[in-house]
Formats: sequence, C-alpha cells, structure tokens
Amino acid sequence: MAEGLKLTAAEIIEVISTFTATEQAIPAVAASPGWYVVGAFKMRATMLVYLAGVVSVSHASLTLRARLFDLGELLPVAIQLSTQSLVDVYASSGEAELVGGHVYQMQIEVVGNAGEQYFGSMKSLTLAALNLDG
Repeated sequence: MAEGLKLTAAEIIEVISTFTATEQAIPAVAASPGWYVVGAFKMRATMLVYLAGVVSVSHASLTLRARLFDLGELLPVAIQLSTQSLVDVYASSGEAELVGGHVYQMQIEVVGNAGEQYFGSMKSLTLAALNLDG
C-alpha cells in the first residue's frame, strides 16, 4: 500500500521573497553615498532575515554593496552584502531582524569611479526570512 503525504514539524522555516532585475546596471559613483533603489516591500511580520544576490562590477576599482533601508525609521538596516568581482558571483549578508509592518527599500551602491563605463550589475537580489517559531 502506498503511503500518503505526511506533514512534519520543522525547527526553521525559510520563506523567500525575491526581487529580480535582469541585467540591471547600477551607475557607479566616485564616492559614497550613491545608493540606488532597486525595489521595496512591506514586511508582514517581524522576522530574522538576510540578503543574497548575484552581482558583479565592470571594473576592478569598484565595490558593489547592497542593503535594506527602513522607511519608517529612515535608517539603513545593519546588514550588507558586497563584492568586487568582475564576474557574476553569489554574495550574502549577515542576519538582522526586520519589524513587521515596516516598509523597506532594497538599495545598491557602486563606489570607486564615475563615468559611463563604470557600473555594477545585479542579476538578482533576494530577501530570505528565517521564521524561528517552528
């Protein structure tokens, strides 16, 4: 006799919400700040999260950084991912708690040089939320 589906309890549930932009070029600036908004979302519940992305830069003098910005508090969230890779790489941040009900922006900054030939490339930027309530 074939067994049916069975539900099991998990200690950690990972819910992924993705903002993706194909071949989006982020203009570089010579010096910070130069944050460029690539998306926004409302957090439904307070959760522990991290950022992950597939990103690269056009020149070795550049650094690409991605962060979250809390529009309610008007402050950046204390997590960031970064790369100086000339080819697409997967990069991720540390973890931080986002507050339910707040609206957050996903921002990217590319710093180190300015001009048409200097830019960062974002293939995807993902917010992963860890629900620790199990």
